[in-house]
Amino acid sequence: MAAFTQTKSAQGPCLAESSDELEPADLSVDEGFQFVQSKPAPPDPAGQSAANWQRVAEITNARLFDSGLSEPMILLETHPGRVGYFRRNGFEHQNGRVVHQIGVSATLFTALGDVSGLEALVRSQCYQWRAECGPVNEKRKRGTPGYCDQPLARKMEDVGLMPTATGLPGGKKTGYGIKHYVIEGGPFDLLSRELAISGWCIEWRRAFSRELVPRDENGESEAKPQTRAKFTCPICQLNAWAKRSAFLKCGECDVPMEPAVSP
Repeated sequence: MAAFTQTKSAQGPCLAESSDELEPADLSVDEGFQFVQSKPAPPDPAGQSAANWQRVAEITNARLFDSGLSEPMILLETHPGRVGYFRRNGFEHQNGRVVHQIGVSATLFTALGDVSGLEALVRSQCYQWRAECGPVNEKRKRGTPGYCDQPLARKMEDVGLMPTATGLPGGKKTGYGIKHYVIEGGPFDLLSRELAISGWCIEWRRAFSRELVPRDENGESEAKPQTRAKFTCPICQLNAWAKRSAFLKCGECDVPMEPAVSP
């Protein structure tokens, strides 16, 4: 297999504006599409995490969008119930350069695995494509924030994510709140498998605490024990109450529910 390289400018061919651009990030991908992870964790976890996401975004941009997207600011999101988002012109540098913003849920990929985080990234890149490269609608705009129109739905299918209002086959493809599922054997599915084989992974993820009450140095509880505790799904925010030693799992999201931490 040929080596994967990146030769586009940071801005991407779909944008007409010109500005002072930074040099594109090194993808660190060698022959055979082997994703070279960073060495032992440096003392800059934020920088390491950002570089990891930026590298994989460069790859998905090149492989699924023909290097047609500008370089966004990618942030990890911990807001309850949010799996990812795209925000036009979310950040501005002091020199005047404006970039889009993409958020990916750390709760999502920590609970469901690396591929779910990659899905959230590529889904947001589809919305970015709509804002930068898609056709102009009747309002002379490239899409509406949060709305999945026909051009966006077709692009999602092209990259291997099937839009659906229900999250299942046969659901409506356009509208607000549209979900998706991965098309087996599609471009995204193949790329995600290729990345997994190459060694790519999400190096930094959210740390979930299972500690219910403060404990002393001997591991003994410092608080008066209670018979019941509140548990919350980190994705849909469903609440449930059970004995403190219980392990609950959200049936809708298929992820462990988090216990409330006692004050």
